[in-house]
Amino acid sequence: MPTIKLTDAEVEGRRRLLLEFIDRLRTEEEARQYIAAVRLLVDVSDELEAQALAAFHDAGQGLGPVPAAATTSDGWQQDDSECSDARDRDRAEAPTSDAASQFKHIMVKGGHARDIASGGNEPDSGEYRFGSGLKMLAQRFKSPHPVRAKSAPRREVLTAPVMEERQETFAERFDEISTPKEIMIPIHKVGSSDESKLRDAERRINVLEKRLQIVKESGDDVIKSLNEEINDLTESSARSEAAMITELSRLDSQRRADRAEFEKRIQQWIVHDKNRKEEVEEYERRISSLLEIVHQMDSENEGSFRGKANREAEEEMRKDLTHYIELLRKPSVKRAVNDSFDLLNADPASADDLVRYYQDHPELKEFTLKAELPRMHYEVLLTDRKLVDKDEIREYLKDNLGDETEVLIRAANQSILADPVAIMTCDGAGKLVHDGMFHSTAIAKSCSFRLDLRRPGENRVKVICELAICVPSGDDETKEEKSPNATLELASANLLIEFSPSPTSTPSGPLVKYQLLDINITICEYNEGNDARALSTAAAALARDRGNFAKQAKSSEKRQGVRDRFLSKVKQSGIW
Repeated sequence: MPTIKLTDAEVEGRRRLLLEFIDRLRTEEEARQYIAAVRLLVDVSDELEAQALAAFHDAGQGLGPVPAAATTSDGWQQDDSECSDARDRDRAEAPTSDAASQFKHIMVKGGHARDIASGGNEPDSGEYRFGSGLKMLAQRFKSPHPVRAKSAPRREVLTAPVMEERQETFAERFDEISTPKEIMIPIHKVGSSDESKLRDAERRINVLEKRLQIVKESGDDVIKSLNEEINDLTESSARSEAAMITELSRLDSQRRADRAEFEKRIQQWIVHDKNRKEEVEEYERRISSLLEIVHQMDSENEGSFRGKANREAEEEMRKDLTHYIELLRKPSVKRAVNDSFDLLNADPASADDLVRYYQDHPELKEFTLKAELPRMHYEVLLTDRKLVDKDEIREYLKDNLGDETEVLIRAANQSILADPVAIMTCDGAGKLVHDGMFHSTAIAKSCSFRLDLRRPGENRVKVICELAICVPSGDDETKEEKSPNATLELASANLLIEFSPSPTSTPSGPLVKYQLLDINITICEYNEGNDARALSTAAAALARDRGNFAKQAKSSEKRQGVRDRFLSKVKQSGIW
């Protein structure tokens, strides 16, 4: 039999049912069925069972045989209420036998009826084992109840159609019992206090109906109260929204007014700033005017106090410039410069140094082809032809023609003028460019480069360059024309340069040769005319800035990195 856990109420109902059954036993067969049901709830020994059954057997008690009408199934096919009432009356009228009293005494003495009343003598007996014994005991009621001989006859048996409609028995209804309340229903029908219990049930029903009515009325009141609260909340929410909208409108109006006030102030500040700007501009104009007046006063004072000294300095500078020009006219300058060139030409180290310089500067080839070729004159002598067209020369020289030819291409630009111009530059009677006293410079006016590539091992470049010997002019008109250097040309000199990187060019190795061809004076008139006015202007500028020129003449960078500095200045302005 499977174990089913029952609630306390269900166990209580089964205990009460067994206790009632023990008082209603009539036959030995009912006692056997009762003991079988009890065994499923509590332990019953075989000895106790034999003693209990012997009470029925020895006493010879028991009800007589059941009438034939009651043994047939037709007797139990009556209406449920009528059959139940008949059974209850028969059992109520049948007195309990002495055997039943002895049976109860034995069971109580054995302690099992008490165990049943307390829920069993084991944890699984009363609460956890389903009372299938009750079902077996109830099965006995499927057969007709035994009645006494003197009992009243049963009611008339129902007809066959009615019996087919009413097939339900007490045992079948017992099988459907699932709750303690349902278990108690058959007991109430069997007990003697049915009417009082029925009245109690009716009274309880009336109480429940009254409570239900009260709950219903209370529910209506609650609903009404809730509706009133909802209406109140709706009205309160509407009032709050209206108040909020009013407050927001007020705040928005205030914000708009504040914004209009701020915009008005901003406009006032803009106007004020504009007026202040005009005032500042007016103050600046006044200050500029005052500065001009002060400058004029200083100029007048300078003219009055220092005019004489300035005129003397300008006159002295003019005399020095005239002496410099006369020095350039003398053949001694040309001889002195060429003597310096001869010393340099005779030194093999100078040629080797020049070759190393061009070997270390491959970027000079691009400078020759892109910058110098368009503005200078170039010729390329080959064994079968001479190239003079710039595009043909560029197309021919852009390829790699060997190490010696590459060095010649890198040298065929104004960078080759760096060494001879540096030799000609210094203050003294034997120098062409006096950069210290007069800040004079040498400018390449024109250059002609001839690359002779006809004899391998003797390839060379020949350069003829016309140099302009210049001093700062101090001419404002020239500055207004955006000339990078306002200069006055005093003389021009023609310079010849030959260079061959081939180690077989001379017995001592590579060849480098510098020669000053001639010097031509450009300023002819000293006392009147354009030359005289230009000379006076240059003398005034040199006299004003003589201190700066003297400081520059003492610089220690004179002969250091001369080629790089010369090339950098050539790229910028063509002046060294």
